Amino acid sequence: MGAAADPPAPEPPAQAVTVYLKGKSMTTGMVRKIDDLGRVVIPAETRRLFSIREGDELAISVESGNILLRKVESVCVFCGATESVGPFRGRGLCENCRTELSN
Repeated sequence: MGAAADPPAPEPPAQAVTVYLKGKSMTTGMVRKIDDLGRVVIPAETRRLFSIREGDELAISVESGNILLRKVESVCVFCGATESVGPFRGRGLCENCRTELSN
């Protein structure tokens, strides 16, 4: 007779996770595991809250021992606008600043 298999160890209790993006924050009880390729799934509720869609780019940085994810958005290099921003010589430029520069 073989030895009985040990029961699996219980999962540790979920920790509160605070998500910050674009000045918004959300504290959740969700914890996600990283898979063998280093990927982590961002829950659908969080993606909807921060308007993150398939194909969007996220910048990853470390601050004060925390890993931060920031949605990469086009920003005007002159005024910081995020609306109507297009490429100009490798940088973002909004329509208003483009008009100002052409005058």
